[in-house]
Amino acid sequence: MSDCLFCRIVRGEIPAKVVYENDHVLAFHDIQPQAPVHTLVIPKIHVESLARLGAQQRELAAELVLGVQQVARLTGVESSGYRTVANTGAHGGQSVFHLHLHVLGGRPLSWPPGLAELGEACGYPPAGHFAGLRWSSLGCSTLGKDRRTRWQLRRRRQ
Repeated sequence: MSDCLFCRIVRGEIPAKVVYENDHVLAFHDIQPQAPVHTLVIPKIHVESLARLGAQQRELAAELVLGVQQVARLTGVESSGYRTVANTGAHGGQSVFHLHLHVLGGRPLSWPPGLAELGEACGYPPAGHFAGLRWSSLGCSTLGKDRRTRWQLRRRRQ
């Protein structure tokens, strides 16, 4: 696809800080990192999303996973651990419609994503103390006068 951002990066039309490359995949640093290590692993051919990866592309799927492993090794997060994310479709949070896997690491990552950071910003104990807490139990937010979390606000509107 000629106007796809990631296709243009593969063709060298747009610069990227490359971490790893082989005949099938390209990995580069995310321009809006969400962790100390935040790398994208993409196929060199255009595939819109994980949902569009066909059975005939099994080798490409394997190359993507092997690319993630190489990125983890090269960025130093292989032994400490990392998260691999594939946002798929608009509701899944995909913003560039070219299949890409996020590799995040370099710090403890909470689940659900952002919970520890929200808690720490609101004065709760550091990451690791949130097992068993639910979003609804946090009463702090950066939403101005309304002190509920975004999750609570969305849930209430449903």
